[in-house]
Amino acid sequence: MNWTEEELLLALELTVKRSWRGGNEGSKDLQALSRLLREVNFPGIVPMPPTFRSTGSVGLKVSNFIGSNPRVPGGGRAGNKEVRLVESYYRDPEGVLARARRIRARAEQALASDAHESSGLR
Repeated sequence: MNWTEEELLLALELTVKRSWRGGNEGSKDLQALSRLLREVNFPGIVPMPPTFRSTGSVGLKVSNFIGSNPRVPGGGRAGNKEVRLVESYYRDPEGVLARARRIRARAEQALASDAHESSGLR
C-alpha cells in the first residue's frame, strides 16, 4: 500500500526531529507514529492488515527519507516521493513542517473526538 501525502509528511517530520538519524522498533517516537497512522488510517484500508504501518515500516520510511537526502552521506537517491519531499523541505523547511504539524493536529483532534463520542460523553 502506497503511503499517502499525509503519512509521508508525518514521517518526514519525524525524520527531521530525529536529526536525519534512523531508529529501530524499540524507538518510542517510531512506535508513536505507527500508532497514530494505524488509528487514523489515512488510506482508509478495511480490513487493516496487522502489519499496516507497523513500527518497522515507519522505521523503513524514515530510512528512505534519510537515503533520499543529498545532504546525508550516501543520500540523494532520485526518482521517488521521498526525494521530492526532501527537496521541498530544503526549499521551505518551515512551510513543510507547518503542513505536517497541521496534519498531526487534525489527526489527533479527530482521534480525541472519536474517543469522546465512543465513550458516550457527547
